[in-house]
Amino acid sequence: GDTSEGSQIYRTLDIVLTCIFAAELLLNMFGHWFWEFVLDGWSLFDFVVVIFSVVSLFIDDIPFFSILRVVRAFRILRIIKRFQSLRRIFNAVIHSIVPVLNALFIAVMVIAIYTIIGVFLFSEESDEFSTFGRAMS
Repeated sequence: GDTSEGSQIYRTLDIVLTCIFAAELLLNMFGHWFWEFVLDGWSLFDFVVVIFSVVSLFIDDIPFFSILRVVRAFRILRIIKRFQSLRRIFNAVIHSIVPVLNALFIAVMVIAIYTIIGVFLFSEESDEFSTFGRAMS
């Protein structure tokens, strides 16, 4: 691995934060016992993120486990569960994804219909409307 000073600081900080998060997770698990812990989605999210963080500390050279480093970035989302207002905003954003995707799908369909009409009407007159792909771009 990289032996630069910045890399060493990052590695040390990663180990320290992972230990803090693991200790907090253990306290949470023992404080809420099994069912209360398992039934809380945020606690399960914490569990998955901390487990991936701990595993990624020990497994560094296997290509598949490089994905684990990305999962560690989700540790910042753990802060959301601490603040009720952030949790509300986060939940609102999550719940709005499906309606927004539905509206996006309808908009794409309307654009595609107008593109097909444009290709049908103007393909002989302009190169820009010669194919569906060109007309969409």
